[in-house]
Amino acid sequence: MRRKIAISVIFYLLLTFSAINVAGEDTIEPFFNLVIRTAGGGFYSDYGLYIAQYLREIGIELEVKVDEWFWPYNPFNPYVLNDFDMTFSAFSDLKTQDMRDYYTEEGELNLFQLNKNIPYQNESDTMQNEAVTSYDLEESQQTYYDWEILLMDKILPLLPLFSSRRYMTTWKNTLGYDSRWGLVDSLPYIEYDGLHEGQESSFEFNIADANWRDLNMLTIGDTASSFMYSLMAEPIVSLCPDFAPLKTSLVTDWEQIDDSHFTFTMRDNMFWNPSYNVTGRDASSDALDPATTPLMAGLKDGSVSDGTNQKVTAKDAVFTYLAWGNTIVSESPTYHNWISNIYVDPVDELTFHIHIDGDPLTLELENYVEFWASLSKNILPEFFLNSSDTTVSYT
Repeated sequence: MRRKIAISVIFYLLLTFSAINVAGEDTIEPFFNLVIRTAGGGFYSDYGLYIAQYLREIGIELEVKVDEWFWPYNPFNPYVLNDFDMTFSAFSDLKTQDMRDYYTEEGELNLFQLNKNIPYQNESDTMQNEAVTSYDLEESQQTYYDWEILLMDKILPLLPLFSSRRYMTTWKNTLGYDSRWGLVDSLPYIEYDGLHEGQESSFEFNIADANWRDLNMLTIGDTASSFMYSLMAEPIVSLCPDFAPLKTSLVTDWEQIDDSHFTFTMRDNMFWNPSYNVTGRDASSDALDPATTPLMAGLKDGSVSDGTNQKVTAKDAVFTYLAWGNTIVSESPTYHNWISNIYVDPVDELTFHIHIDGDPLTLELENYVEFWASLSKNILPEFFLNSSDTTVSYT
């Protein structure tokens, strides 16, 4: 299984109850004790003390233990896993609906200690497996909806705690922005109806963000760097806000050959930007021009790009996915261990093939519909970054 991240703040309860009615009564003697573990820093320890105060009023004594790690438990330490009754977890940047790491007995992040002895857990496991193995995207989505109802109605391993409300504001003269799609996907459609206060041009879009730290997309770990890179790169496959794949990015079509074999066809006549050497440039430097600005040579064969000589092809897409699945250069290679085989079509340079295996530990090729979420990576230039071999193959 793969580590996945979900959107929301969740409150983990090993002790199941449906509600707490807080009454203004005198504190009573506790009739049992619980332990809540939380990471230090931020507001989680305050949440713990807040909850302890209310539980004490209904006869439950809650000990708040503050740990140094970010995660609520160390997955490699069984003692810690069994040494608490409650915890907080905050997850963000959901990219997939496959949550089996959290909600199955074998899951690597099974905080809830779910197991087959819990009523309805077998049914929960079955529904999750059905959702990730059905290539009918509508059927898969409906199975997820049904599973969510089962989980919260029959098992209830968690409850929402405090969810901050987010507000998005725009100038009323800004047209074409859709917050569900985000700024990067909305930029081609944004236009201005006149000028707002302080705006000098209707042909510029000024952006302010935190300082970025790393523009290597294989190792990016902060949102500012990720946002900066997304402004400069293009995803191989685009996804809509509901995670359905679109044919509007570099990949314009695909075909399912069988349950485990897909082909993807890329847009033609796309070229890599000039590989300008921007070292030492500042605001006073001359404008970039491929005819006069020095071009930086790539790692393979000393190749350069002048903006017209390096075509974006399937080899770049294959190289990108191989890089993401490489344990040496990628910080999350397990996210792509569903790739059983990947290669450029021997006849068409714009088509590549992917063979999928949802469980590499079994002999048969297993279906895995959630591979679509992993296809939305921004493409890398093979001519510039492939330093080992001119032939891209899966190894």
